[in-house]
Amino acid sequence: MLRYLETSWQIYRICNNLGVTDKNTAQQALEIVKKRGMLRPRDLDRYGIPRVYLTRLCERGLLQRVNRGLYVLPDAEQTEHHTLAEACKRIPSGILCLLSALRFHQITTQAPFEIWMALKGTTWHPKIDRPKIRFVRFSGPAFETGIEQHKIEGVSVKVYNPPKNMIGNKGYRKYLKVTRGGINVDQDKIAQEARFDGKWVLKTNADLPAEKVALKYKELWQVEHVFRDLKSILETRPIYHKCDETIRGHVFCSFLALVLRKELDRRLDMAGHCFEWADVKQDLKALQKTTIEDNAKVLSVRSQCLGACSKVFQAVGVAIPPTIREL
Repeated sequence: MLRYLETSWQIYRICNNLGVTDKNTAQQALEIVKKRGMLRPRDLDRYGIPRVYLTRLCERGLLQRVNRGLYVLPDAEQTEHHTLAEACKRIPSGILCLLSALRFHQITTQAPFEIWMALKGTTWHPKIDRPKIRFVRFSGPAFETGIEQHKIEGVSVKVYNPPKNMIGNKGYRKYLKVTRGGINVDQDKIAQEARFDGKWVLKTNADLPAEKVALKYKELWQVEHVFRDLKSILETRPIYHKCDETIRGHVFCSFLALVLRKELDRRLDMAGHCFEWADVKQDLKALQKTTIEDNAKVLSVRSQCLGACSKVFQAVGVAIPPTIREL
């Protein structure tokens, strides 16, 4: 009996080395892949097919390994939602949500660089390098309601319906009406918002004429430029605020820089000059001072004034230092 088993094992090893496989089993594995679209090795366990058949079929070119633990037919067509199918095949308990679900339902044109997937509570998930997945955690009714079943390349995919995904989007949330029976689009809100189509609307509690309100709003870009200059020109980056005093100090410096900028613009305008702010910064930054020591003498040498540099000094009433000065 032992000799018979040993001989059978040797025959199996020889057949395996020669590439001889059970055609019926291999064909059955291919039929499963064709039916499911994508196949994981564990999917063969329920049919009693050894996982080694996947490797053999790949070596013969009858299967293709597209990702870790995922196999498809070589001639399988890939759709625009191929990565969604991969993600759901790797994590069957996950549900596509938020931006990924909105993109699937063609509600938004934004193409997220990562797949948004919802998991229930503390559900474990494997570590996946590709495709990139961003997990969010839901529990109770928030996880279980609003789920739809779809097919992508033969793979069963669970996706939250459009109303539920729009609740997580601030831009769409205001157009929804949530009731006990479900979530519906608020047609009255849409009609109300349609009155402002093609119009620029500002809402304020300041007691100012409409022209001044619009002007002040337009000047907000200067505040953004001040913060940008503080981080680059003044080299205050990185900024880590931990105390109230440091936060107030940073805001004060930003406001002071804005005041100086406005005053400089006013004086240049009074002098009849109109310069681009980027050119003013570049020309002022190019003005340098060099210290030279020669025969016990120390000289200060100023670089040449370029562009708008001299005009800026004249506008603010500051004399330009001499080209050469002995210290």
